Amino acid sequence: QQEAQARHEVAAQRQKAAKLEELKKEGRKMRESYADKMQQQQQQQRPQPPSVSGTTGATARQTENIEDRQVRLKWSRKKMKISPSEHSLAQLLQRFGTVEEVALLGKKGNAALVTFASAQSCDPCVQAYLESDELRAS
Repeated sequence: QQEAQARHEVAAQRQKAAKLEELKKEGRKMRESYADKMQQQQQQQRPQPPSVSGTTGATARQTENIEDRQVRLKWSRKKMKISPSEHSLAQLLQRFGTVEEVALLGKKGNAALVTFASAQSCDPCVQAYLESDELRAS
């Protein structure tokens, strides 16, 4: 009778573990789906850059200027205690200069593209996180 009870408990534990894994997978899928939707919304809200054939010299310089003002961030999800949000990244990087935009990249949620108001803000940001284990900037 004790053996039967022990087998029953083991089976119940296995069912709980299987259900937990199923819920984890479902949660991951929901987070990925939400991240994809948010990224699509951000892309739709951003003005599309003009085509190269129709650009004037000033417009081409503006496009280059945006790239000069951007920093790509990447972090280890295991080492970061809390996964950063767009808002928390903007607050963290404000010490280097005015942050215009933060866009989370990828499905994993461990990268972002930060646009500063000034290109001079990029180099100090990259230098500050050059040796960091948690967050890298390039």
